[in-house]
Amino acid sequence: SVNIDQQNGNLTITEGGNTFEVVIPLNDADADSTNELITSAALSGNGTILEIEQQGQIISVDLEPVIEGTWQEEPGSVFNNTEDIGIGTTTPNSSLHVQGSYGAAVQVLAGPQVYQATDADQVIICNVSAGSITLTLPNPATCAGRVYSVRKTFDTGLGPFTSNTLTIQTTGAGEIEFAPTFTMSWVKQESAVLISDGINWYVVSYSRNEV
Repeated sequence: SVNIDQQNGNLTITEGGNTFEVVIPLNDADADSTNELITSAALSGNGTILEIEQQGQIISVDLEPVIEGTWQEEPGSVFNNTEDIGIGTTTPNSSLHVQGSYGAAVQVLAGPQVYQATDADQVIICNVSAGSITLTLPNPATCAGRVYSVRKTFDTGLGPFTSNTLTIQTTGAGEIEFAPTFTMSWVKQESAVLISDGINWYVVSYSRNEV
């Protein structure tokens, strides 16, 4: 929202907790004071243009030079594609710079079952003690850049271990490491990090317990 006040012939605008002054022609120098009143004000252009209606005349004010950051809003998303974003820091040096901890969504599965990963998942822990698990990833063409961390585990780290497996597959035409599926069949715990390049899924990190 935009709050406006007339002061000293200028327009003072308060938006999002920031206050700044914009010089616009509020006084047309005639004797009629009623035709100098602002009747409405609204933001347009993704919040960077202030349109002021003054007795039927529209005055457009570009706010981008005084708005810190350029944020755009689309149905279901808010984004900034021009500037680095800092959380806990005023001097971000990367596209997203987090100075502190961050949380991740953790999904714990118990076999036997088939599970479809979604955009609400990030870390998926699969306990195969009682049965094998099939994990289906989204079509990589729909989520380029998305990362999943997957762990195959058992009831305890010391066993008993079973021959149950974790099979990771995908939907659509994509593959996982040039194959239809990626199977974790080692008798102990295994971990993998997978990323979509927009065409296929790739395993960028893999490890397994040897002891």
